Amino acid sequence: MAVYQEVMNSLEQLFQTLIKEDDASVEKLWRIERELITLQLQFESSLASGRASQKNKATKIKHLAQARENDWKAAIRLLQHEQKQVKTDMLFYAYALNLSRALGDALAWLCFDMNEQLMAPLAQNQSARVLPDGKSLKGMLAVAEALANKGVGFPLLHDATRILRIGDITFVQGDKEPLTVEVKTHSATPTERGITYDTTVATVGYLDKWQSLGFPVDVSLSAETQGDPQDSVAPAKVRRIRASSRFSRQMHRMALAFEGQSIERTKLVKIGDPLDQEIIMVREDLGEEDYHRLAMYALLAEAKQKGYASITVDGAFLYVAMYSDSFGNGPWWENFTSIFNPQTRKDLNSNSILYEDETLNLLYYGSSWSLMSVTEAPMVRPFFIYRLDNELLIDMLYGRLGCYVFVNVGRLVEVLRDRGFDARLRHSSRSTGLPLEVETTVSLDSESFIINLGSLHDLGWKIIYDYLSLDAFVKLVCTMSDGMKELLPEITSRRDLAG
Repeated sequence: MAVYQEVMNSLEQLFQTLIKEDDASVEKLWRIERELITLQLQFESSLASGRASQKNKATKIKHLAQARENDWKAAIRLLQHEQKQVKTDMLFYAYALNLSRALGDALAWLCFDMNEQLMAPLAQNQSARVLPDGKSLKGMLAVAEALANKGVGFPLLHDATRILRIGDITFVQGDKEPLTVEVKTHSATPTERGITYDTTVATVGYLDKWQSLGFPVDVSLSAETQGDPQDSVAPAKVRRIRASSRFSRQMHRMALAFEGQSIERTKLVKIGDPLDQEIIMVREDLGEEDYHRLAMYALLAEAKQKGYASITVDGAFLYVAMYSDSFGNGPWWENFTSIFNPQTRKDLNSNSILYEDETLNLLYYGSSWSLMSVTEAPMVRPFFIYRLDNELLIDMLYGRLGCYVFVNVGRLVEVLRDRGFDARLRHSSRSTGLPLEVETTVSLDSESFIINLGSLHDLGWKIIYDYLSLDAFVKLVCTMSDGMKELLPEITSRRDLAG
């Protein structure tokens, strides 16, 4: 457990610095981001060392088993014991690395001022990545400081988060339009002043802002950092970039993200070929703090005092909060009891979210503990920025305190049918996400079309992790349906042209 305590103490110190209200300066946030990156590099290095150690021990075990010399069985047992300890330590480092990226998510939410419309398009398509190292990371940090010093905004490094996956850096500045860029570091050259990094900064869709800042198009960055005298960015030079397939995909995704950030809040934006009906939904503003979120906050505070607390919400959801000191001795998956403990089972059976007819019931659930451990986080607010007392937030960081949300999807089916949708439960062991299928029928030019709202996963996550109300859920499903109806003429036209 020594490794676990060590990595968690490092994260707690950084988290405590973030939530302190005495200093909300840009300098403080940049210092936190740099320290966060340093921590993540340490965790990644420890994981790499662990993998190398496991491989080395496996080779030794193989050789001992083949040679069978001296006390070879005892030597193998010792190596196997060491392998088990290394595996445990690697679990701790992987958990801490993911949790540190969740802290990066929290920093992103704060810097974007909770504006999901600007964040969601940057969360599409790519999974979380490993931080670059060496000159690539140094060049990226130098570019971040150089552009920040020119007034472009505060730099958010995407690889330090789980949710920002398109581009390398986004510069945010109050209510001004953000600027997302890709950074390519070509070389690092020692000079009398330190190290000069030759870099290219690429953007698309944000060119008006880029040019308004006085930067030319299609050239590498012209600036020097002031934050670190050891690093600087080389003077601008025209660079012809060969459009590799990977670079082209990066620019295409960035253009789509820019489009998604620019449309009206209640509209939909097409992604790719309309025939595929691929869309990103930009959600409506549902308010900073609604009843459901506040109810969960109160429940967490109650659980800290009593150990367990629950409440039924909207007749469809069961909120459960739990607290135990024993959960803090290791990652939650080692010590947390079954979610269907006797008290939770009693609550589920005694409240009104379940129908008497069991065929109408299908439970969907998630927890704050699972949100802390997933590597590809949904577009929901991390617990780091819950409006709770700092003591409760630290308890959640260590896993001592947390919450579950249970949804009877049958209740969602009922309210959607009342609104005219063909809604039904999806019983499949292979399916992930919200087990719900929703269709609606639309007439166009005397022809009827069935529209399937196939991607409701993000709404399921919003119910579980953002405490979305039943009314808000229905409202957003209606928004998705209306958006697909708007796209229908174009979709049918393209199909006719395709033969």
